Amino acid sequence: ILEMNAANLDRLMLALRTERAYMDSIAAVKRAAKTPEQYGQCMMQVYTTSPALQAVNDSVQILVERQDMNGVARMGERQQAIIRTSCGISADDVQKLEQEAGRERNKRAKEAAGFQGYEYAYLKERLTPFCAIAATVAPGEVRIPGDGRGIFWVYSPVEAEQLKARCGELTAAVNAVS
Repeated sequence: ILEMNAANLDRLMLALRTERAYMDSIAAVKRAAKTPEQYGQCMMQVYTTSPALQAVNDSVQILVERQDMNGVARMGERQQAIIRTSCGISADDVQKLEQEAGRERNKRAKEAAGFQGYEYAYLKERLTPFCAIAATVAPGEVRIPGDGRGIFWVYSPVEAEQLKARCGELTAAVNAVS
């Protein structure tokens, strides 16, 4: 269990900023993506006007005649790369990105701050109950009733002091990723 000291709170803040930055980058990609109709029109434009795509298509024909399915697959990847360069990402790509974003943002946040296992979640989880009552906390150990009988969130005097001083910025950062 990580102590909520200055060093770990700095790491928590780094992780939260990293998570927010990733969320912002995903939002920018989604805003830039074309509608399915726009993407289809762009693809048709590229198929009919791109010399690079025409060269790939010619290669595909030769590879099909040779029954080189590995080569056909590689050319298919090239086709997609040419289209993506001209048209951006497809609606399907956006959907895949959204499906992976939850895990990926948490993974990036943990890696940036050097958290292992559930350390990142643990710190975020302990922050909320304390900061909800931080203005009323006296110096010393703090025990906040949790859910259930005899369950408490317990904070050492050092943790209480460090958290109380930083609740505003940390709560804002947690809210920004929630």
